Amino acid sequence: MHFTLTPHSLMATLSIALSALSAPLAADTIVLKSAIRLPQGATVVKLADIATLDGVDARALSEVKVADASTSPFELRLDAVRDALSAAHANFAKIDLSGRVCIVRPSATVVAIAQAPKVAAEKARITAPESNKAIIDPLTVIDDSTPLGVCAQLFVARLSVRGLPLRLECSPEDLAKFAPREGQSADVLPRNSLEDEVVDVELIFRRDGRVIARDHVRIEPKLQTACGVVVMPLERGARIAPSDLRTELRWLSPKASEHTLTLHDAAGRIARNSVTAGTALLSTQVKDEVVVHKNDKVIVRREVGLIAIELDAIAAEEGAVGDRITLRSTGKSTRGARNAKPAEFIAEITGPGTAILRGPSTESARTAVALQGAQ
Repeated sequence: MHFTLTPHSLMATLSIALSALSAPLAADTIVLKSAIRLPQGATVVKLADIATLDGVDARALSEVKVADASTSPFELRLDAVRDALSAAHANFAKIDLSGRVCIVRPSATVVAIAQAPKVAAEKARITAPESNKAIIDPLTVIDDSTPLGVCAQLFVARLSVRGLPLRLECSPEDLAKFAPREGQSADVLPRNSLEDEVVDVELIFRRDGRVIARDHVRIEPKLQTACGVVVMPLERGARIAPSDLRTELRWLSPKASEHTLTLHDAAGRIARNSVTAGTALLSTQVKDEVVVHKNDKVIVRREVGLIAIELDAIAAEEGAVGDRITLRSTGKSTRGARNAKPAEFIAEITGPGTAILRGPSTESARTAVALQGAQ
């Protein structure tokens, strides 16, 4: 049988051959995992830890270090992995790198803080952590299907919105109660708010639906918070200067963390009570300086369009700048008119002896009488 190649068929054959020669070989693949937990004792993060490797060239890069291990979870993004591979002289013509980010979690561990040496009794009380406390990083156990893992999930779900590092503290005896029991399931039931200083958690162990045992543990949630710490004792009524405080990171209960003050927030305010050195200052321990006292004369200003009206009034209570307090009109305005009778109204203090009425408010009915003579 004879075949005759026409010019058209010859060109088609050459085209197919050239296409086959020019087509790239399938590249090896490196695909980032969405999340991983490092093996026990790992000090570095290797490519094989955080990615699925397919192909000889990809697997040859398995031992490349892409990051240092950390004691807390962190994100490892594709750009960082690409940079690490470039530093290792990877041939990107032979590999296809894909993915977006991998969450790297440390190995699950629970550690205990040893008692700090006592240099001085007061200093130790302020700076040293309590002895014999088990310290749990909930993010290292949150994926475990154990009573402790479930407990960690509850606290993280409740307190992670604060955006602050979280840890859980309990006694070693209570920590031991979280141990899984073979053939038994466990219910983890908080008995009070997860934001309390101490949370009572009930553990109910069941086998085949029947309650086998009950136990209670006491958990202390703590948030790492930047706060202003008193350097020298503050007397009641003292004005707080920036030099009176230093900034520290402290593990505080959720409620204390919510009310703590930074150096910037506390400076210039007044101590409500005496405060000892080493105390993390809370908003409940300070107040703004009073600039208007009860029975002080106050000039109240209200702007109505392009017209500014000022009214003499008497403070019925004390307040600081920004406070809204009750005042009594004297029956006089700056235009000399007189009201039918004095009236009480609420205005915002703007400085010593001055206040302002800010637009329509729920007090408009009461202030109408006070301003009647100034209209």
